[in-house]
Amino acid sequence: MYAAVSFALGDKIQATFSGTFSASYYCSYNNNTNGLAVKYGSVSSNTTIDLTLPPGAASQTNQVQAISIVNSASSSSLTVIIQYFDGSNDYTLFEVMSLGAGYTLTYTADGAGFQVYDTNGDRQ
Repeated sequence: MYAAVSFALGDKIQATFSGTFSASYYCSYNNNTNGLAVKYGSVSSNTTIDLTLPPGAASQTNQVQAISIVNSASSSSLTVIIQYFDGSNDYTLFEVMSLGAGYTLTYTADGAGFQVYDTNGDRQ
């Protein structure tokens, strides 16, 4: 059973991408003070991005609801590492060494946790 990823002041969730690829990402999370927040975009170079912003005050917490990362490359795979950053250190939550072309990495807080789906939508 997976629980929603919750974090406090200075903490955030990040994704590290590597390979030759083109990918899009989406992350939704709830802040206990400000409500739902969404971050999305695309990436095509080896980099680390923040999927969430850190909570703005010590009394605030964020809870990740969903993450989706799609490898939109036509033929190449990529490596994706989802990590929790506590303000000082990174901790790997999930790693896909070879997310194939057209494959999708998802996370949902409803108990399914991290999943990988192929181009037909079949769970891997």
